[in-house]
Amino acid sequence: MSGVRVQVDRSKCVGSGQCLIAAADYFDQDPEGYVTLLPAAQATDLDKNPDVRDAVDKCPSGALSWRHVDD
Repeated sequence: MSGVRVQVDRSKCVGSGQCLIAAADYFDQDPEGYVTLLPAAQATDLDKNPDVRDAVDKCPSGALSWRHVDD
């Protein structure tokens, strides 16, 4: 089964917190303020979730993107 997952490039994260504002059930920030994925964000097909789509779209640094996977 294939799907789409959220991918994080922490080297691009600027700690703006837009992902938390858009989808707090899926994203968090570590003590330094950089994005981390919560367990719910490991699911496939989150591109169909409007909150997660919004978080990826609004990330000002491009640290969040989509990755196609084959399970």
